[in-house]
Amino acid sequence: MEEILKYGGYFNWPQWKLENGLEDEVKDLVERTVSRSSIIKQEAEKYKLPYFDLATNYSQTSKAALSRLLS
Repeated sequence: MEEILKYGGYFNWPQWKLENGLEDEVKDLVERTVSRSSIIKQEAEKYKLPYFDLATNYSQTSKAALSRLLS
C-alpha cells in the first residue's frame, strides 16, 4: 500500500479514498495489484519476457521498463 500511495499519480485517488473513509477500496486495490502482478510475472516467464517489479524501486524500475519498451 505504501508504494501505491507514494506513486498515486497527479490526483492520488488512493490517498483521497483513505482520507474519506474508503480504506476497504484501497485495500482491494492493493490485493488486486499483487494478484495481477503475480499473473503477469508468470506469463513473462512463460514467454521469456522481462518482468519489472515496481514494488522494489518504483522510479528506477519504471524507467528501466519504459526504456525496454522503447528499444
